[in-house]
Amino acid sequence: LLANGVDRSPGLDPTVPPATPAAPAAEIAPWRTAAEDFAAEHDRIRHQSVEDGMCSSRNLVRGVTADGTGLLDPAPLVTDGRMPSEGTRWSVPEAVRWADGSGDLRIDLGVVRRVRRLVLQGDNNDDYVVDGSLDGASYDPLWFAPRVPLPGLRRREGRLDQPSRARYLRVRVIGGDGYYSLSELEASCR
Repeated sequence: LLANGVDRSPGLDPTVPPATPAAPAAEIAPWRTAAEDFAAEHDRIRHQSVEDGMCSSRNLVRGVTADGTGLLDPAPLVTDGRMPSEGTRWSVPEAVRWADGSGDLRIDLGVVRRVRRLVLQGDNNDDYVVDGSLDGASYDPLWFAPRVPLPGLRRREGRLDQPSRARYLRVRVIGGDGYYSLSELEASCR
């Protein structure tokens, strides 16, 4: 690589740093266990940056499998693609009600997907968390959906700084008035 008659190859020009091969993980941290290596790789994959052009705005949740614990209504109601009008009463038949705040609603996207945008419509005076998981056993919080002032079922929308990889989504209630419901959840990469 010549520029003005000067060789600018890595290692020959002090302004061009030499290329160094990546060291294997064992050389970097030989004391790590296999579980720690797995966790580090899981975290690296989950949080890797993804170009928006590689993502779709399609609702990844619509029509997929949903179940849960501590629910009074069929979980698939939140994946049917039908969102009641804003302000509709929290206990309508189109919403999934929690028996108490200890249950959760789980959604299987079928395969690992990139998730960046989340929308939920839930009872206005409750706080919700949407978690993501690659394996359905270990979940990490993706988004906090806080309570909102107007009554009834209300839409909240959030966008993650970077897409996160998840096959499973879980919705939990973490606070509110004791009467919890969710009518719809949407997830997309854009």
